Formats: sequence, C-alpha cells, structure tokens
Amino acid sequence: MSKIEQEHSKPKNGTLRETHRPVSSAIRKGAIDISRAQKIDGFISDEELRWLAKAASKRRTIIEVGSWHGRSSRAIADNMPEGSILYCVDHWLGAETERDSYHRSAKLKDGDHAFIRFSENLFDHIQKGRVIALRMSSRNAAEFLRKQGITAEMVFIDAGHTYQEVKEDIDLWLPLMREGGTICGHDYYHENNMWPEVQQAVDERFGCRGMEYLENNSIWKHRVGKGTRAISKRSSLPPHRCLPSAGHVVHASSAGALPGSGR
Repeated sequence: MSKIEQEHSKPKNGTLRETHRPVSSAIRKGAIDISRAQKIDGFISDEELRWLAKAASKRRTIIEVGSWHGRSSRAIADNMPEGSILYCVDHWLGAETERDSYHRSAKLKDGDHAFIRFSENLFDHIQKGRVIALRMSSRNAAEFLRKQGITAEMVFIDAGHTYQEVKEDIDLWLPLMREGGTICGHDYYHENNMWPEVQQAVDERFGCRGMEYLENNSIWKHRVGKGTRAISKRSSLPPHRCLPSAGHVVHASSAGALPGSGR
C-alpha cells in the first residue's frame, strides 16, 4: 500500500481503528466469511463486517450507498444468498470534505484510482452479476433504480457524513425500501464524537423509538414499516438526544434476527 493510501486509511484521531473486538457467540457460530473483506483497506471494523455479512445472508436485493474500495461491499457480497444482487452506489471521487486528506488517493489515475481498487476487489462478483456498480451521485442512482422498478430489502448508507448529506441519503433511499426491510448506516456513534452530524440526522429522522444502534460498534438500523417511507415532517431535534436512552441499544448478536423477506 502506498504512503498516501496508508494515510487515507487512518481515522481522524490518527490511529488505526481497532479491528479485533469480541464477537458474539451467535455470529461466531454462523457460516459467515469476512476473510476477503478483512484484506481490503477501509474504516469499518471486523465486528461491523460480521454484522453486515450476517444481515446480508438473509437478503436478495441490497443497496450500498458509499463503497470506496469495497471493504464492506465484499463482506456483503461474499455472504448474500445465491441469486442476490448488491448495487454499489458511489462516484468514487471521495467525500467532498475529505478529498484533501483521507480520500486524496481518489485523485490518482486520472480520478479513477478508487474505482479501479473497488473493481479489483469485487471483480469476481461483478463478473457473475452479483455486484453492480453505479458510478453516479446518490440522487441520480436513486432516480435510476426507481425508474427500473428496483426495491431493496436492505440499504446500507456510508457516504457523505455531513448532516445534510446523511439526511438527504435517508430520504432518497427510503422510498425504494420494501416493507419489513432494514435501512442502516455507519458511523452513528464514536467515543471521540468523530461524526456528530450522522447521529443528528439519524435521530431526527427516526427518533429514539424507531432507531437502534448496535452495541460496541457504530452501525444504526431501522426496520421499515408502512409509514416510514414517506419523507419525515418531524421538527429538528437536538443532536445526540437518543444516546442517553438504553432502550434503543441492541447487541450485535441480534443481527441474525433482523426482519426482512429473505426471498
């Protein structure tokens, strides 16, 4: 890995994220394989990879918004059932707020560097039609898939991390969700308060009763019901309002019981 890639792989506190956290017995017993995903650089922990892999093992149509080099994409694709499709949405130019820091490697190879790395890491799945890369903005990809009549049992959001970007992604992709499916995302909570605007946008959209975040990692999730897919008219709430309540915290082992059609 080049020096510039090593730098972009570090979180904002300058140290590498811990990747060997305890794994719940429920996940450990499952036929989950994240070995290939672990070899890909990125910001998502091993425990979070396992959660995504377990959740993906029950879904047929999955959309990932923000794929970068494909670390989380690989965990999802390697564990989807036969006949499943993962749509990976990204412009592969790096987050606008990080193009001069952690994502500056995206400027290499005439701006194709990140997409080349993703394609190399997922090429076997791409060849088989299990992974379809949509190199476009989140807004354009949502419109494109809507016109194709695509709906998803699971959407994983890990793209822009500003309040407006997260809010817009949630509202763009909720209408494409199937009832009973799961919309989820990354970087909801870190002890160093790395991405407070992610938490603010999620809390405002779903409220404490409608959202859960997973213990010991930073993934949030919400089960989509009949009324969820309409754009929320909820008034703005203070950031972090949901964290003091333990009622919406779930253990990582609950990934195996996630709702969804599983068709």
